[in-house]
Amino acid sequence: MKTHTIILNVLFLAALSFLFNCDDTTGNDPYGSLNQGVYTELEVDHSIFAGNPDTIYDGLTAFFLPQYETEFTFDDPIPAGGVSCNEYDLKWEDAASWYWLPGPGGFLGSPAGETFTFTVTAGGQVPELTTSIVFPSTEPVITKPVDMAYLSGFTVVWINPAGSGTIKLCIISSTDMYKIISLEVPDTGSYTLTESELSVFTPGTHVMLLEKINRKNIKADGYDNRSTISASYTYETLIVLQNKMTPLPHVIQ
Repeated sequence: MKTHTIILNVLFLAALSFLFNCDDTTGNDPYGSLNQGVYTELEVDHSIFAGNPDTIYDGLTAFFLPQYETEFTFDDPIPAGGVSCNEYDLKWEDAASWYWLPGPGGFLGSPAGETFTFTVTAGGQVPELTTSIVFPSTEPVITKPVDMAYLSGFTVVWINPAGSGTIKLCIISSTDMYKIISLEVPDTGSYTLTESELSVFTPGTHVMLLEKINRKNIKADGYDNRSTISASYTYETLIVLQNKMTPLPHVIQ
């Protein structure tokens, strides 16, 4: 239970960091004028936390801003008339000012390849919207290393690779969320991390994860064209990173 608590706490912090600081299409405007209206991010998440047994956590989230902002507080988001995704109704969360539906136990089942359609009912400043995203077609699982690896470098191995494209590989310190590496690597089933890439970490327990994500911009009347809809799969596991000990010289008696 302690292991899962650590992972859940780190995932929550990482999710907030992603939600509020994720890459956007600023300066890359395929649809014309950017500041057209309400800015939104709609997300489908399916996460697996390695353990015995594994823990599955699903989530649907949506938030709306009167206009696009690079930084904002929880006082800034605004409510719509309502939000649903497929057969699920999202609930308004007053503390965070967003819509969400969290689900320990994995209420989405195995969503690989499934289409998720968000329907936003107009309300206040938020216009109506219907938009869809297809969930990633594969669900990779890390098989190596198991439990421990060296800061001098190691190879991460996973099953169910797509065989093409990229996958996000991250390691996050379990004590300092600002100590993180995030790499887009070929989704071929393995990647070797170098000592240089791992130099931000000190010996200890850290979180390692793989993430597959489909994301696209939303083109709809009344919405800023930097708005996004995304569907992501995350596999997380704990790993102990340590220094490799230098063998003692063999002394001939």
